Amino acid sequence: MTTSVDPTNPPAPFETVSVLRLIKDAQQKHGLRQGNYLRYRGYCSRRIRRLRSSLNFTNQHKCLPKRAAKFVGRSVTPEVVTDVRFAEILIFEVERHWAYAMQLKLEVGDDMLSRKKFHMRQKLRRAVKSARKLETLAKNCESVTVVTRLEVQAYSAFIRAILDVELKQWRKAMELCRTVKKIYEKLSTSVKDQEIVDLYASRCREVQNTLRLCEYNCTDEASADDAGNVSIAGEDELDLDFNKLNVLAEEKLTEIKSNADEATKHLLKQLEGDWKSVDLTKLKALKPNISSLPHLQPMPCKPMFFDLARNYLPEGSRAASEFLT
Repeated sequence: MTTSVDPTNPPAPFETVSVLRLIKDAQQKHGLRQGNYLRYRGYCSRRIRRLRSSLNFTNQHKCLPKRAAKFVGRSVTPEVVTDVRFAEILIFEVERHWAYAMQLKLEVGDDMLSRKKFHMRQKLRRAVKSARKLETLAKNCESVTVVTRLEVQAYSAFIRAILDVELKQWRKAMELCRTVKKIYEKLSTSVKDQEIVDLYASRCREVQNTLRLCEYNCTDEASADDAGNVSIAGEDELDLDFNKLNVLAEEKLTEIKSNADEATKHLLKQLEGDWKSVDLTKLKALKPNISSLPHLQPMPCKPMFFDLARNYLPEGSRAASEFLT
């Protein structure tokens, strides 16, 4: 059952979801630290089941008299999304298919004639299909924040690049890798959390290696100049989202400046080049503590070995008397 949305009263925005941190935490805690893709795939399946159960959005079985029950799946669409956890369902569907593909890739090894190779590619195609659903959901749902939408676009492009590399479609993979790198580099300048920024940098380094491989293989199809002039897919939409991100950042900075007192404004002026690191609550809490500190005078301090050295000097000597003064 879908709920009608009043156009005069738009829905409240969801909490910003860091897709990259969400999947990295899940991967590190549930098997991928040891390279156990089977364990991680099982975790993704259980996570999806728990999310659907908590949202009362489980799949159904249509029962008819004297007939076997027919499975009826419930797809996540923008019309039914009322919580950010609906997006997590699609995220872990992508992760489940991707983990299955990576498990099959390990089992294939060097056997290029194995049928598991085709099974692996089919799982990657399913991962791409779920990633496209997630990207469509983020674009059409008004409650999704700009940062979450950009992360979803980067994640979807990364999954598609994995499939294109596997299919040796180097041209498409190169475009997608450049898209991923461009989005994460832009987000790194707008996100305050240093942990997330480090994750962005790590993913950019990972994508850079794949990008070099694609550029090397593209030289067989076109010249190096043509390879460098490849346009990024969906560049106009990305520029629009980047502009929205810049507007939000400017509004946040203006709000901080308008609510600040004189001392805080002075500190903000000094930190103009790095306004992301400014936390207004910490600055306001810091001001009275600084003003209440007494005026301290520097005092000389003896070295740590002073007493030990004095014990070894003979009593009554000139050196001992100088130590005591």
